[in-house]
Amino acid sequence: SGGQFPGTPRLARPGLCSLCSLLFQMHGFFCVISCLLPNRKNNTRVTPSELQPPDSHHLNAAVGWIELGNTAEAKAELARIPASSRKHPDVLETEWRVAAAEKDWASALDTARVLVETDPDNPSGWIHQSYCLHELKRTQEALDLLRPVVEKFSSISTIPYNLACYTCQLGNVEEARKWLGKAIKIRGKNDVKQMALTDPDLRSMWEEIKAL
Repeated sequence: SGGQFPGTPRLARPGLCSLCSLLFQMHGFFCVISCLLPNRKNNTRVTPSELQPPDSHHLNAAVGWIELGNTAEAKAELARIPASSRKHPDVLETEWRVAAAEKDWASALDTARVLVETDPDNPSGWIHQSYCLHELKRTQEALDLLRPVVEKFSSISTIPYNLACYTCQLGNVEEARKWLGKAIKIRGKNDVKQMALTDPDLRSMWEEIKAL
């Protein structure tokens, strides 16, 4: 499942839309990793300074290798980026993509946590962090960490959507219904409904979702 945050990414910034669609195609991941679909509203965020060559070249090459499904070459390109640039949000995002593509959720979680620490105004880190916890069968932790940032990222439909997934999996259908409603309010019923009806995390709600 996946989509794109508002705005057009710079070349050096891994495209979140391509990330989600790629991971979905490769691994059939459900619940949303990065975001549901382009949101109708915009979140305000200070964009980090761009990486400079040659670091940006290595990063772009790594992204290209990920999109080709070659995580080994992606890692090799990332390894060429010096330690001084390794905590740049674009680099962390790409490292997360590699770990997620390999389903190395423990490593992906470590990277997501660093992304949250270094770029707390980026919703991607918070979403990735909770998604990893969910994949590690730590869904209550995923819920507890993502729920407090709902208002901070009020225009990001992925957050209430993923909270619907987590609460549904924890057996709280009433709360899941509330979060799904919030996602629909942000993104629109048709898009959310289409996504939800292919999402196994929401399987127990499929009948009522069909009736929306």
